[in-house]
Amino acid sequence: MHPTVSVVVRVYNAERHLREAVESVLAQTFADFELLAIDDGSNDASVAILESYGDPRIRIVSQPNGGKIAAAQRGLAEARGRYVAILDADDRSAPERFARQVAYLEAHPDVVMVGSALGIIDERGARVGAAAILGTTLRFGRRSRSTIPSGTRRSSTGATQRAAPADTIRASSSKIGISACA
Repeated sequence: MHPTVSVVVRVYNAERHLREAVESVLAQTFADFELLAIDDGSNDASVAILESYGDPRIRIVSQPNGGKIAAAQRGLAEARGRYVAILDADDRSAPERFARQVAYLEAHPDVVMVGSALGIIDERGARVGAAAILGTTLRFGRRSRSTIPSGTRRSSTGATQRAAPADTIRASSSKIGISACA
């Protein structure tokens, strides 16, 4: 049976913060997920860290280093879940992230993407700032009308942004591509 959520984690020499990222996924209140770690040619202990968990929900896919976009595309191709959540290897997810995002997507079938606010922390874990529209979960295989929510603005890179914890973006296509993942 396929999981509800595939959590795509792009990994490249991420041993420093990887354990915290993985543990934040394993601590989710919504447990029907696979953690799909795309190792992008790491030459540190990243793969050993992933293998140390022995959790059957963790799946490791290794590829030669191709960069963030190639790793994201591989993750999307390998994902088996109805929804895909993106998490960088140096990020942490709040324990209720997937439960809240899946519930919203289930209740709003015309929505194809949700995001959330985030806190920025320093090396000690102390909060030093905030931003929005990260922690994205995508729905695939649905067509919906093209709209951009009110209050949305374009950033200098052309991406749409809105400073609210429950951002939604509706797409005019059943395919969503990732053109940049900084």
